[in-house]
Amino acid sequence: MTYLDSDEDAENEGTVGKNVEPKKSNATGTTPADQSCKSESHTVKSLGTYPTCWSVDQYNYLITTYSWLIFENGSIGCSICRKIKSLGVGTFTTKSSHISTEWSACSVRRDGKKAVAQKALRKKIQKHAKSQAHIAASGILDEKEEEKVETALLKSVAHSRELTERCLRTAYFIGYQNRPFTDYPDILALQSRNGIELGSILHSSYTLTEMIECIATNMRKKHCSAIRDNERKIAIIIDESTFVSCLIIYTRAVIVETPENVFLDMRELEGQDAESVFKCLLTMLAEFGFDEDYTFGVWIWIWIIHLEFRVWI
Repeated sequence: MTYLDSDEDAENEGTVGKNVEPKKSNATGTTPADQSCKSESHTVKSLGTYPTCWSVDQYNYLITTYSWLIFENGSIGCSICRKIKSLGVGTFTTKSSHISTEWSACSVRRDGKKAVAQKALRKKIQKHAKSQAHIAASGILDEKEEEKVETALLKSVAHSRELTERCLRTAYFIGYQNRPFTDYPDILALQSRNGIELGSILHSSYTLTEMIECIATNMRKKHCSAIRDNERKIAIIIDESTFVSCLIIYTRAVIVETPENVFLDMRELEGQDAESVFKCLLTMLAEFGFDEDYTFGVWIWIWIIHLEFRVWI
């Protein structure tokens, strides 16, 4: 039975209104009801099986205002309550609230005269929309949707991080084995052929340079942190030349068992006098967490390599 019915069917259902007119066939064999269906069908969002006492305009208004309404065999129900089914015990629930079986099973209906049925269904919908159970179910559903979005975002971030780690490990291999940077794209292509996903970024030689620099900087910082945390004695090795105005600094310290020589940095000197060298040295050490008080307390010696002779301090 559609939303516009014949007088006979309407009388059988008890939903005949005052404005219902008898069917009149025209030359084409169609009735006014059929013509009305054709003219109004484009305004219906979904014909479905909504109550026959509603007009098309009423149907469109109600499903717009109450988006959770669902329809089955002329009955109405609540899509939110159907999804939640049980409130359980939580923030949104109270002791007296529970999901209505009628609304979750989509079995709410009202037979009788058209005006009476419309009024009764309207009251039921408004009452359900304000009920504690429906509000609690809406809160639980919204929370679940937020959790889904958050979980999807976390998975996306974790996947992106894993792809970055794979590229970083490959970059570390290139640097550790002293391989030419031109080997990087070929190694990535080989891994891809072996079924390893590497994403679509961090595949160029330029990004390889940046990744190796990032890895080296973090390794140097970790080395210096281990020296500071364990209060190890350190030796500073300085490589300086009168022909090239730059300063190269190494640290030598025993962290586990054997001494380790670690390159810290290379800096351009403002001048080639002793004061400029010493100032550059302290500035560089401070950037790696060695302040003056700590540095002077743990220094064993400074070894300066200058041209063909070496100076011990």
